[in-house]
Amino acid sequence: MLDLKKFDKDFDALVQRLATRGGNLELGDFRALWAERRALHVSLESLQAKRNASNEEMKRIAKAGLRGFHIDPFPDERGGKPLWDAAYEPFWSLVAETGLPMSFHIVGPRKLNVTETFMNPTPGIKETFIAIAPISICETVSTLIFTGILARHPSLRFVLVECGIGWIPYFLERMDQTFNKHRFWTKSILTEKPSAYWYRQGYATFIQDLAGVAERHRAGLKNIMWSTDYPHSDSTWPKSQEAIVEHFRDVPANERAMVTGGNASALYGLN
Repeated sequence: MLDLKKFDKDFDALVQRLATRGGNLELGDFRALWAERRALHVSLESLQAKRNASNEEMKRIAKAGLRGFHIDPFPDERGGKPLWDAAYEPFWSLVAETGLPMSFHIVGPRKLNVTETFMNPTPGIKETFIAIAPISICETVSTLIFTGILARHPSLRFVLVECGIGWIPYFLERMDQTFNKHRFWTKSILTEKPSAYWYRQGYATFIQDLAGVAERHRAGLKNIMWSTDYPHSDSTWPKSQEAIVEHFRDVPANERAMVTGGNASALYGLN
């Protein structure tokens, strides 16, 4: 008898794998056409795909000259395994070997149906989702650090996209406190404070975040990058220049240059 549930899951994974590969091939062609104009392209990577297929796609991404890739921060929500699962270890090794930064895009809270949320007529439901969405990524950061993924792969780098930076100083402090107070009974496998892994391997982008810029040194001056999010509704366009002036009015010119372009250039290998 055909197991329809398993069939649907396998079929979805196949479609996602084929769609991901097709999109990445298209990006590779587009990059070749726009290479002279400094266009930077980031690919997609499916964690729901079978591991050998996923690893082959990573090799194609690197060979095509794409500068990074995006993966799902919660693959177990969509039929995959959680990021901490040992099945991903060969994948993390390959990512570290390619040197490509991996990105986690802003998402909503777990177990939340985005379509239903935006169709909900109840006042405030949509705004609540939008307001708390950046904070959901804390779980991904904590998982990468506390489960030892970053410790085992010190050259692996990751980017939190559109998640803001104002919360980062607090969360780094919170993780360090957790490590200091609980590492013995939890049998922590870390050899450094959690914040050390962030400062060495983590990055985050923001659109409008006055609190984050004010605390930029605690968030990591080399770890944060300004973005416009054009053409989405969260964008600062068409007043991006005004937004930069507002955010960096009291920031030294060299630090402003780092956050508004220098850090991204260094991370993605731009000339």
